[in-house]
Amino acid sequence: MKVQVVPIFAPDSAKPQRSPREDYEVYLDFMQTWLEYSADGDSKIEFRVPQNYLPFSKNLEAYNLTHTNNWDNPGNVNFAKDLISEVDSKIDFSGTDAVLVIVPSGTPHKVFEQAVLKNFTTAEGKINSGGTTTPLTLTGLSDLDSPSKTMSNLIIPYWWLHEFFHVGVGFLDHHGPMGSKDKYGFGEWTLMSMNGGDLSAWEKWILGFITDAQVHCLNTNAPQTRWIAPSSVKTKEKKLIVIPITQTKGIIIESIRPAGLYYKIPKASNGVLVYVADLEVRDPGLELKLVLPTTREPDQPPTWLSQATLQAGESVISNGHKITIVESGTFGDVVKVEKIS
Repeated sequence: MKVQVVPIFAPDSAKPQRSPREDYEVYLDFMQTWLEYSADGDSKIEFRVPQNYLPFSKNLEAYNLTHTNNWDNPGNVNFAKDLISEVDSKIDFSGTDAVLVIVPSGTPHKVFEQAVLKNFTTAEGKINSGGTTTPLTLTGLSDLDSPSKTMSNLIIPYWWLHEFFHVGVGFLDHHGPMGSKDKYGFGEWTLMSMNGGDLSAWEKWILGFITDAQVHCLNTNAPQTRWIAPSSVKTKEKKLIVIPITQTKGIIIESIRPAGLYYKIPKASNGVLVYVADLEVRDPGLELKLVLPTTREPDQPPTWLSQATLQAGESVISNGHKITIVESGTFGDVVKVEKIS
């Protein structure tokens, strides 16, 4: 994947003091390092960054680029069009898969914040995905658009990565309605929820980070026992168990240990996540839904459903299948799957 960074400065932005790479190296290096570590296959990502900020003639605040506006908001549509008209002659967009627009550090948040953009028509062809990014500005965080008024942490590198998978890939948030006992989605697990973590193994397989050879796709006519390595550890070993239920629905099993963006996960959250992926679900945030253990209350600190993992000796039942954790350790987990009547 090739990501073209488009650095601009405008009449109402901060004036460039350093190069784009110097301003945002901590963000780009964080994204690059994590993406390369997360890919067990041949996945490769390249961030192309011009040496200098490019002039943009119009005031950015007039476009009302906010975290809550969708890509088809008139301001977002007009900005994408005006941006390309001013920078196309200065950037070679050949092979670009996604666009990230940055402004100089110190630009007020009321002028420019994270927003989704689409449909960039360049001289080298059309680019479908992209977005603006939250400026590295430590003042005026209360100016961020609601609901991000309560999310001033949008400025940290993690949120650049989270929003990148929204605008660049199309992944949805997974937490579902907060605090719901029935419509809980993935709780606060994964990169695509509010409190952080790694991508799910299912999403990594979709991206090609986990290869087909790393997946146990089980025929459960007879009991099956399989070992899976932790999903956030870089390895060529098997990482994912999939139990097909229908052509559009399956049970997914992955092992969780401290590594990748789960590197600070508490000991109580180590274990096995069991969830159902249902491609027919149209309720955002619920297309992936945890199968919760019944042996304890999973709604415990530090985050919503943080103790939803299964430990050695525990089991759950879902869609006519019993999943039991036979053995656990730093190596991952040994899982037994059997069909029940």
